[in-house]
Amino acid sequence: MGEDGTILLGELAAPGFRVRMIGAGGFEGTFEGAEGFTSGWLDFLDAFEGLRIIAEEMFESGDTVVDLVRLSARTARGGVPLSTESAAVWHFSEGKLVEVEFHLDREEALRSAGIEPAPD
Repeated sequence: MGEDGTILLGELAAPGFRVRMIGAGGFEGTFEGAEGFTSGWLDFLDAFEGLRIIAEEMFESGDTVVDLVRLSARTARGGVPLSTESAAVWHFSEGKLVEVEFHLDREEALRSAGIEPAPD
């Protein structure tokens, strides 16, 4: 644990855990470990002046957790506001994080976790 009582990613994750940033149209970036987690997020955040992640709902399926969130941001170029539904899929094994996927498509995230999305 960190000095302030926070749990550090390195303590929660298995060595070399995988980070996938999955966008629209098949775009995907894959990173490894805590350094990759940071690198992937810094790359993503570079497009925005600011970003808020608002938790909306959570699902658990075995060793997998899905967080449905809303991203609220303003673009770095032009200051265009945007809001979109997104999701994170956290895969655990033996109590350690082995992979995390960040999806811009919630239905794809749910399917990746083995959860069938509810019909509209």
